[in-house]
Amino acid sequence: MTSVIEGEDGEAGVQDPAENEDESTGKPRQPSSGSLKDHQLADDGRFSRSNKVIGHGSTKIVYHARDEEEGCDVAWNEVIRGTKEEDEWVIAKFKNEIKFLESLEHPNIITLLFKDVSSKRALFITEMLPGGTLKQFVATSKKKKLQVKVIKKICKQLLFALNYLHTRDPPVVHSDLKCDNIFIDSHNCEVKVGDFGLSGHCGDQLLTGIHQHRLEFVP
Repeated sequence: MTSVIEGEDGEAGVQDPAENEDESTGKPRQPSSGSLKDHQLADDGRFSRSNKVIGHGSTKIVYHARDEEEGCDVAWNEVIRGTKEEDEWVIAKFKNEIKFLESLEHPNIITLLFKDVSSKRALFITEMLPGGTLKQFVATSKKKKLQVKVIKKICKQLLFALNYLHTRDPPVVHSDLKCDNIFIDSHNCEVKVGDFGLSGHCGDQLLTGIHQHRLEFVP
């Protein structure tokens, strides 16, 4: 998923249009009507969401939000609803991501702060890093070549995260690790892995089902 925080693709606005296409039709998916108005607050007002889109994927849209208790910016992830058939897969993927974020605790993995998967809404809130995605960070650093020391620091943190996932019992497979799903704090180059919607355990039936759905829409 491309984001803009800093912008998470949606943050600043560097976004691959293809990331927001409906996989079955190739046409842009749109947030459900009212999504900009109905979900302004969460967790009894602790989190307040703005209308600023900082990230956009094929199944979810990410808004800039605030944690009023901690006084910091957070990422508000909300489902993009489509047809009934599409929603079944989208919600399954969404809940799958929440399940893994709840079970994982590591300094190099995005932290889940709140979830709500009631019948009226489907959203979750995570911490937000001020550097956006690694893809954006690298793109903005092209004018000034990244130092080897910085590259090593980033790679080392990613290896820590992967080692944590792969040594779990059972091992966790991310399945969609790419620069769009790696987030970075541009101030100190702290890196965190996110977007666990396609993740699963080795031999996990849900993982198999999710990937089968993706294959059905491959041209």
